[in-house]
Amino acid sequence: MDLGDIELTLTPIPGKSGKAYMGSYPDGKRVFIKMNTSPILPGLAKEQIAPQLLWTRRLSDGRDMCAQEWLNGKILTPYDMNRKQIINILSRLHRSRPLMTQLTRLGYSLETPLDLLQAWLKDAPESLKNNQYLRMVVEDLRGSFAKL
Repeated sequence: MDLGDIELTLTPIPGKSGKAYMGSYPDGKRVFIKMNTSPILPGLAKEQIAPQLLWTRRLSDGRDMCAQEWLNGKILTPYDMNRKQIINILSRLHRSRPLMTQLTRLGYSLETPLDLLQAWLKDAPESLKNNQYLRMVVEDLRGSFAKL
């Protein structure tokens, strides 16, 4: 792909979005490329939750392409999700006032765990609502909310 003054080779990265690529420059330097990313990406980078945003370009077909610094990574396992470092990152993400402000401007609203439970109770199929295990989970959650 020619971006005017730079030549960049894009290699798709497998994933659910289908919009992620590894960008390689002729000198071997790599960047993480995301097509049509959310406007929240700069905020995530500023909060040091996502890698630094290097540049953004609008392509001739109207798509936006954002480049972030390349970091070698891996898929997190359940064990990893219990590590203090991961818990701290997710905690910072969920408690970030600047990100909440930006999401509010984009039309999102704050949802509490109780809101999510009530939505599930309203919208879940009866077969799930009547599942004995899920009913125990719901009762446990209700008990947790009562203690708050």
